Amino acid sequence: MALLVDGRSLQTPSQLRGIGRYTLALLRCLKGRSRCRFLFFDPPPEEFSSQALLYPGPRRMISWLDNLFLAPLFRRFGITLYHSPAYALPGRIRGCRSLLTLHDLTPLHFAEDFSWRNRRVISRLVGSIADADLLLTDSEATWEDLVSRGLDRGVPHRVVYPPLTAFSDLEPPQMELPQEYLLFCGGPDRVKNLETAIAGAGLAGIPLVVAGPGRGGERAPEGVLYAGHLSDRSLGWLYAHASALLLLSLNEGFGYPPLEALSCGTVPIVSDLPVFREVLGPGAIYVHNPRSGEETAGAIKSLLSDRTLRQRVLEEGRRRLSLYSAERFGETMGEVYDSLE
Repeated sequence: MALLVDGRSLQTPSQLRGIGRYTLALLRCLKGRSRCRFLFFDPPPEEFSSQALLYPGPRRMISWLDNLFLAPLFRRFGITLYHSPAYALPGRIRGCRSLLTLHDLTPLHFAEDFSWRNRRVISRLVGSIADADLLLTDSEATWEDLVSRGLDRGVPHRVVYPPLTAFSDLEPPQMELPQEYLLFCGGPDRVKNLETAIAGAGLAGIPLVVAGPGRGGERAPEGVLYAGHLSDRSLGWLYAHASALLLLSLNEGFGYPPLEALSCGTVPIVSDLPVFREVLGPGAIYVHNPRSGEETAGAIKSLLSDRTLRQRVLEEGRRRLSLYSAERFGETMGEVYDSLE
């Protein structure tokens, strides 16, 4: 088997999102394996340059141009298995089996909140499921979402939970922070529901620190501090010192921040989504109406006034963290690739 894993999302804005976290973890667990190559634009990231295979096309219109450029590339380098963790598959290619990871269907649920380009990308991605020999999802919730919409196409499927980031050598971010704060981690899209997090934190009377890309130059509301995109060392520090994490997403395919918060000793307060119930179990405080600032504030106050509740949620959450280890992920992906050999 000659395996090619698509790493191009690490060279786009997706590197700052969950897809980037997933792709980076995947490549690192395969780093150094002799029969594995990584697809990149030129120049490739230095960390993976020794295994890089350079994409011969431009960076634009990837989903369409892959149909022209990838088949000759696969034949030239003898690729027999292709794994795409971010982009639509390039159709069926003779002599090569295909593996597709689908993270979520958020742009289908909230089309009005996404650009036509985002909607086209998810449409092509879902349309390429029929070309996969195996489909991976990050959760049972995403798989059930696909099935309910009739989009699974009868393709064999497996759930593989992504691994968590290992935070180490923590350092505070270069900003002035209040002694007590709540933390929000996420991008600027409306599905992350920052507005309710701001409302809930305001009603609870606790400042909210917002970590994530996409708000440069934007004036923060009173009681809100924008930290911007941070290194993992600074993000881990914010997790470890926060009173709680707020993530009231309207849809998720997995959700890294609540688990990352638990790994740093901080309780997550999250929207009551099936995927969070699946991934976090009793290791979170759930807000049943994610658009309610009042309910969010009530959850914050209950958590911060009840040390026993906080300790119980942390203990329950930490029991689940072994499900998301890098070692477990690497072993499972090895089994997945072997099954397609």
